[in-house]
Amino acid sequence: MTVAVEPGGRVVCFRDHLGVKPLYYWVDDEWIVIGSELRQVAAHPAAPRSPDVGLLGEYLSGWGESTTATVIQGVHRLPAAHGLVIDENGPHRWRYWLPPFDDRLELASPVEYEDRFRELFAEAVRCRLRAVGPVGSELSGGLDSTSITAMAATLVRSGKVPATDVQGVLVRVPVERSCPRGRVHPGGGRRSTSTGPRSRMTATGRRGHGRTPRSGRTSRYPRTGRST
Repeated sequence: MTVAVEPGGRVVCFRDHLGVKPLYYWVDDEWIVIGSELRQVAAHPAAPRSPDVGLLGEYLSGWGESTTATVIQGVHRLPAAHGLVIDENGPHRWRYWLPPFDDRLELASPVEYEDRFRELFAEAVRCRLRAVGPVGSELSGGLDSTSITAMAATLVRSGKVPATDVQGVLVRVPVERSCPRGRVHPGGGRRSTSTGPRSRMTATGRRGHGRTPRSGRTSRYPRTGRST
């Protein structure tokens, strides 16, 4: 989010390309209130308090269409990849960026495509390892989360990111279900043998451990067992 006040009192705002950080604003004849959270704008003593019934209806119906309204009538949100100018004529929005859908990547061989994908994937993970210290990666058991965790571990070991450790976190909430043969946990078998509803699996060692990752606590899952 970027907010600038130009000479003459014109206010210019921008929201990031993908809308990671929100931007809310309210404007009347006397005030311009801008914040990264709705409650910040609502905290202003002159800000409106009436609910936006239309948006609440969209929310309750599960069919949301509005990209600018909020639950407070008169307070708006700026969509992703949009700019906002507020001057004597009031607020005006415009889109400053669209994804380049028409760009095509033409390479000579499948190996070059693999290398290019690896470069982009590594850069995407690197941009999200900004924390100084250990970071966590929630694992779902699929290819996406494990690939991200493995790439993060590689970047940490290389020293190219501020993070010093990557730990995979596996969230498992035991929920019993009924079957003709009794009570069976989703993990298989007759009894859940996990260490608790939130078990931690260490995906990699700390930076500097060159070969074998430091092991951590793991969940013990039954190797066999079926329910019918």
